[in-house]
Amino acid sequence: MKVYTYSESRQKLSKLLDIARSEEVIIKWRGGETFILVFKKSPKSPFDVRESKQEQSPKTLLMLQGNPDQESPNKTKNCGQVNNL
Repeated sequence: MKVYTYSESRQKLSKLLDIARSEEVIIKWRGGETFILVFKKSPKSPFDVRESKQEQSPKTLLMLQGNPDQESPNKTKNCGQVNNL
């Protein structure tokens, strides 16, 4: 556990964040207040996807994506109306 003053922590924030990955970092502020900098691993993002080792054909990719030529029931049809604001 390492202890830094507020001024030191401002100057070395990047370094302190790296240190906090492996141990707690204590920051002492004037007036006796103490803060602890702790690394928290974030959960895996739902947007993280593994890269496919297989090459996909354009037809397969279109099938997975949905056929752009086919009308989707969720799409809004253009009725030709123009809203002038």
